Amino acid sequence: MAPVEWPIAAASKEEGPAPARGAEGDRLPTVRADLLLDPALRLTEQERAFMTGMMADLVDLVVDEITAAGGLNDNGPSRPLFDRLRSARLLDIPELLAVILRRAEEERLCSALRAPSQATKSHFLHALAADADESIASAAMALVLGRSRRRDRFGGPRVLLDDLPAEAAVAFVHAVAAAVGENRGDHRSACRGAQTLLAQHDEGRRLEALGFALVHALESANRLDEHVLRSAMADGEIALLLESLSRTGGIGFDSCWTALHSTGGLAMLLRIGGFSRPFAAETIAALGDLLPAGAAGEMEYFDHIDDLKAGHARDRLRLNPTYRAALAALAV
Repeated sequence: MAPVEWPIAAASKEEGPAPARGAEGDRLPTVRADLLLDPALRLTEQERAFMTGMMADLVDLVVDEITAAGGLNDNGPSRPLFDRLRSARLLDIPELLAVILRRAEEERLCSALRAPSQATKSHFLHALAADADESIASAAMALVLGRSRRRDRFGGPRVLLDDLPAEAAVAFVHAVAAAVGENRGDHRSACRGAQTLLAQHDEGRRLEALGFALVHALESANRLDEHVLRSAMADGEIALLLESLSRTGGIGFDSCWTALHSTGGLAMLLRIGGFSRPFAAETIAALGDLLPAGAAGEMEYFDHIDDLKAGHARDRLRLNPTYRAALAALAV
C-alpha cells in the first residue's frame, strides 16, 4: 500500500452563484459551475435542507433581536427579508457558511454514530452533568443547555449568533439590519439595534467552546480515556470525539474536522493520539462508509502509519492554518 499522503487542507464545498433572473445567457456562469462541480463536493439534499433552514432561522432570530433592540414595530414574516438577503448575496459570508455546513455535517454524522437505544437523548452528557466531579458536571450541564438552545421547535439543528466568529457576526448582523431598515423605513433604529445586538455577542458561548471546556475538565480529572470516548461515540458525540482527538494530539479542532473528511485522516488522528488498535477499529467501523476511504480502507491506513509518519503529520498540523494553506498552494 502506498504511504499515506497527509492532506494539508480539504477542499471546501461550494454552491454556484444564485441563478440570475435576466436573459437565458445570464444563467450560463451558473450552469457551467453546476455542471463542472466535482460530485464529491456537492451538498447532499439533507445538508442543503439543514443549511437553508439554519440560515433562515438565524435570520429570523437576528431580525427579532434587531427589531426589539431598535424599538421597531413588527412588520410581518421575515422570510421575504431572508430571500432578499440571499438574492443580494449578502449571506455569502465564508465563516457563516462554514459554521452552518459543519453543523449540518455534524448532525448527519451524529445520526450515523448514535446507537438505536440513544436515538432521542444524550445519556452520555446527562450522566456527566450528574458527575461527582463539580468541574465535569458544570461543563457538561453548560453543554447540555447550549445544545438545547440550538434546537428549533421541531428538534432540528440551529445556529446562534454566538457561534459565528466576531468578524462574520459583524457582517451578518449589519446585512440583516440593512434589510430591516429598508423594510421598516427606519435605518437609524435598525443600525442602533445592530450595535446593541453585537455588543452582546460572545464567542465564548459557541458550541465548540463549550465542548472544549468539557474535554478540558475530563482531561484535568484524568478521565479522558478510551472508555469515555467509547461512551461518547455510542451517543453520537462526534464533536466531543474530535475535540478529544484534538486534545490528545495537541492539534487544533478545525484541523481535526478537516482531517475527518480526508482520506486516511481519521486513522492519522488516532495514531497521533496514541490510541489502541481495538479502539481505532471501533471508531472507524462506527463511521464506516461515511469515511472517504470506507472502514476497510481507513483501517488499512491505520495499520500502515508508523510513529515517524504520525510525528511528521502532527508537526504539520501544529503549524499555523494560514501557513499550511500557503504550503498547499505552493505544492500545486
